[in-house]
Amino acid sequence: MTASASAPEGPPWWVPLAVSVVSAAAALIAAAIAARSAGRARGAEQETERLRRLDARVAERKYDVYKPMLELLRDMLDPKKAKDLDADETQASITDFSLWVGIFGSDDAVTAFRNFMQAAYHNAPHQIHLRLYAEFALASRRDMGDPDTAIDAVALLGIRIKDLHDTEDWERVATSELDDLFEEHGWKAPWEVGFRAY
Repeated sequence: MTASASAPEGPPWWVPLAVSVVSAAAALIAAAIAARSAGRARGAEQETERLRRLDARVAERKYDVYKPMLELLRDMLDPKKAKDLDADETQASITDFSLWVGIFGSDDAVTAFRNFMQAAYHNAPHQIHLRLYAEFALASRRDMGDPDTAIDAVALLGIRIKDLHDTEDWERVATSELDDLFEEHGWKAPWEVGFRAY
């Protein structure tokens, strides 16, 4: 009796079908993940652009708030221009700025402006006024878009004081710690003294 040769048995008919279905499902899942990632990336780009436009609007508003006050302070500290300033207009400008810096200004800028104004209210010496002006100008610079500025009070006062580097007195005004400067001039900063009942 002769044995009949039978064809080798292959995998069941459904195995290739299952492999095809799994491959198709994997491709669909990968496509869905890629589409979702692309959608998130587009959303992140749109959010970044929205924030950039918002920052630009805020920076523009800050410039509009700071510019008149910085110009007024420049004129107030210039003996030639200070005598021509109108007291009512000056007070109105300061009042207007005080409102808007409280809304748009950084904590640093609000504190620096407060210090400058308190020095005016409490008859600080001229040297302290100049230094506090420089501190406020630096805070304004940081607030309007250069938070990592390397400029210091020496650079800003060097623009205004022609003999800044020629005399030790002016150099100390620009470089001393504020507390040391106050002590040297015998002036007590009201924000450090605290509340006093009158």
